[in-house]
Amino acid sequence: MMGTAPLPLRTILGAKLASNAAPVAATIAISALILLAGGQIDAIVALEVLLTGFGAFFLMVNIGLSSDARKPNLSWTTPNDVVKRGFPITVVVIGGMALAFAGGAASFALSLTWGTMAGTAWNLAVGTLCLATGWLVFQHTCRIAKPYLVR
Repeated sequence: MMGTAPLPLRTILGAKLASNAAPVAATIAISALILLAGGQIDAIVALEVLLTGFGAFFLMVNIGLSSDARKPNLSWTTPNDVVKRGFPITVVVIGGMALAFAGGAASFALSLTWGTMAGTAWNLAVGTLCLATGWLVFQHTCRIAKPYLVR
């Protein structure tokens, strides 16, 4: 199927990723800027919002993309079957909620125990780790997806 596409697999997967990542990145950036301009947060918290929010999204969307590339749903009858009822979507939503809850709870606990800078350091570290891991998952997906997509 995808083996006959005129574009390299990395380009196709990258476009699929970018079509999701660009609006999320823009929304998070605009939100952080509004909060910063309104005096609700300072620059370091704005960086936390950007890095942690986008990092968590980037990791989870790449996990979903990888799952979709490994076992694509080629038997759907309506677009809703793919968009709202697929296994990759479930993984992204449930995983994202678990990541947000666990990360927020850890940040809160660290802030209470060792002060706000500990929570800030945690958020920045988790955001960076999620971005790096998401990129590694994407690279891995580009290497392994072809055998699954060529049928």
